[in-house]
Parts: sequence; structure tokens; C-alpha cells
Amino acid sequence: MRVSLLGTLDPQQEAQDGQTSQLCQRQGAPGPVTGLLPRGVTLRGTYSVRDQAGAPGADLSVPITWGFSLASAPATHFIPSGSPAPSGCTGGTGPAPAADPGNLCIFATGGTNVSSVLVFDPVTAGSDTSEPYGTGLIVAATAPGEFGSFGSWAVTGS
Repeated sequence: MRVSLLGTLDPQQEAQDGQTSQLCQRQGAPGPVTGLLPRGVTLRGTYSVRDQAGAPGADLSVPITWGFSLASAPATHFIPSGSPAPSGCTGGTGPAPAADPGNLCIFATGGTNVSSVLVFDPVTAGSDTSEPYGTGLIVAATAPGEFGSFGSWAVTGS
């Protein structure tokens, strides 16, 4: 029987052998993966914003969602490209984002024609804040033409 990390590769052969792989017999907790992100568990992702500006100050907003809820809204940090990680983002970098418990750290790794990047709460429209389940970015252009920002993020349960 050939076995992959996800189970058997040849179900007909397994049926003939009358055996089930040990991996297929393991059972996790019942139900879907939902609920609060446990304390100390870090989720990571990327963001990318690109658009054409017709005028200086034109902007585009994008959501960032992490799929789990936190116990409370995280402290929110935006780290421009080349800047050191602040308190709350210990050891984090653009290629290896990190966040201390209860923090969201967004690391810009590049961009073009960008005058500002604002982290905002898409529910309340508050700036420099987030919700327990996500946040938003508004990227504004310096001048007409293509503009964009890209990077990585990490959020850790508290």
C-alpha cells in the first residue's frame, strides 16, 4: 500500500489488502475549525494593492481577514519598508512577519507612487485600529499613474 501524508494513494489496492493506513485512522476533535484563535498562535499572510490613479491622492482600500476571531481587537502596527519592528512585533520582518500576543503587525516590503498607507477598522472606519476578525488598508497615490503597496502581516491570539 502506498501512503501519502493525506492518506492512501491507491484506494483499490487498500480495499484488496483489507488494511487502512494508520494516518487514516486518526481522528481530530469533532466539528469545524472555528472559534477564537488560541493565545500565542500566530497567523501570517500577505497583502498586495495596485491600481491606476487619475489624480494625486487617489486611493484604494483592501480588506485583510484572518479567518479566526481574536478574544479582542489587536493592537495594530504598520511598519513601512526598511523600518525596524516596533514593540508588539518582536523579531518581525517583511519576509518573516511576527506579532506578539494581542498584536497585528503589517510589514510593507515595497511599493511605488504611494503617499500613505492607512490601517483602518472597516466596521467603524476608525484609523490605526482593527476588529477581532480583520482590518483594512487604504493606500493613496502620490501622483497620477500606477501606484501600489505590498507586504506581509502577522496576528497573534491573546
